[in-house]
Amino acid sequence: MLDRRIFFDLSKHTTCEIGRKKHGDDAKDPLIVLGGVGVQENHAVFTTTSKGTTLKPSCKEAVQYIFINGLPMTSDKAVTLKANDRVIFGTGSVFLFRHEDQASKAEV
Repeated sequence: MLDRRIFFDLSKHTTCEIGRKKHGDDAKDPLIVLGGVGVQENHAVFTTTSKGTTLKPSCKEAVQYIFINGLPMTSDKAVTLKANDRVIFGTGSVFLFRHEDQASKAEV
């Protein structure tokens, strides 16, 4: 059940890191801070270019905790996202990837 929604416009960032809060130095925190089972300090990165948006795990440990449309990622290679893809990080952070008029957005 989705009880909270946050909109994050990925088109305003060429790279957007996802991961845990880094203790002691807020300036080094990822742009999207998540918690929960399986989320690594440096979990993944969204990369947005004129060709679209990709998602790439940042470490081998994160691969098993990233699901796209219910299917687990099987490697640390970047995946190109399509409109309405559902991305799960860890066991509890669900994103809906939206692509509107050249603006990529992730909704959690």
